[in-house]
Amino acid sequence: MSTNKRLISKYLPANYMDSCSITMKGKREISARDLFELMIENRPKAVSLTCKMRDLLIKPLGLKPRCIFMEEVLEETVHELIVGGDDVYMAFHVSVHCLPKVGEEQTVAITATVNYKKVAGAVYFLVIWGFYWSILKGVMKKVVKKIH
Repeated sequence: MSTNKRLISKYLPANYMDSCSITMKGKREISARDLFELMIENRPKAVSLTCKMRDLLIKPLGLKPRCIFMEEVLEETVHELIVGGDDVYMAFHVSVHCLPKVGEEQTVAITATVNYKKVAGAVYFLVIWGFYWSILKGVMKKVVKKIH
């Protein structure tokens, strides 16, 4: 999925970028805001607990004590929404992107960019990367099933 003319393109180039997408069938078109809110509502309880633990651990390091899902929306159009954070170690942005429906199918995608500012940011992201993607993909699949 191309990032041209998308809000996420403002955060490129990035040290790390990844994306996952799902094509779903349904009668109504879902907006980026709808998908984002459903993802927040359907995140596992373990994620909220992990976020609280993360906040306690990282506060002494000068990182913002908030998890990405709790961040405010930085930018938004009907088809794309950007959340993210920026601290002394790295900048992290996530795009929730919903393409317009074609027939009964609509493709939705999550794209993440990370820009490391210090070695500690790269190390931190390396530690959380697997957990982060498994949670995002799992929540996205759960939401898509709920929409059907």
